[in-house]
Amino acid sequence: MSDLKILVKRVPKQKLLKLMKGRGFESDPKVILYQARTCPEKYFTIDELRKYSKKKSKKKSKKRKTSRGGCGIKGGGKKSPFMKQYTKISKIDCAKKNPKSREKTLKCLDDKKEQFKSLEKSSPKDMKELEKLKKEYNKSLKKMITNSKKCMKYHGDKTKFKKCVEHEAKELKKYDNDNSKIFVDEMRDNLQRMVDHTQKVDFGVFGDLKSK
Repeated sequence: MSDLKILVKRVPKQKLLKLMKGRGFESDPKVILYQARTCPEKYFTIDELRKYSKKKSKKKSKKRKTSRGGCGIKGGGKKSPFMKQYTKISKIDCAKKNPKSREKTLKCLDDKKEQFKSLEKSSPKDMKELEKLKKEYNKSLKKMITNSKKCMKYHGDKTKFKKCVEHEAKELKKYDNDNSKIFVDEMRDNLQRMVDHTQKVDFGVFGDLKSK
């Protein structure tokens, strides 16, 4: 265990929450404390922690088991109430819910929009932070796609090609899985607004045009 992780455990909870103010993206105290104790190197210097840490007591502390971890922007652990609500709305697939009705699908998409607005009113700070995070994720994704083009020079070597792509995708690993899911959900919703899923397309027509 690193010196930072040892020291951060000795800092009182209330003091740790004050130090984390403005350094993370979450509003839930439990999640903030989890972030601080899991990845202290992201938020503090060793001198800062030494200043506020208390001497280790003789009592044995129980190790806390967690199902998720990581040093991503959002960290690991449980989702905040805000993110639970946001992802619940985001994952609604309106076309799947209304496979035979274009009208109901569009109404469903409008309802989702209203639900997001309502969520923004109740949690404006969380929504602002999420929008900022989404922009950063989209920027990182575009950068990765652009940089990954150079990996094509290894198209004949599967091992080198895989290593090259993984190297370029490193930037995205710092983000929570929810970010990629939200990105895909937004793309799906935009596509459903543009394309009428109730209309069947005869792809054989394209073949006929090509043969002429």
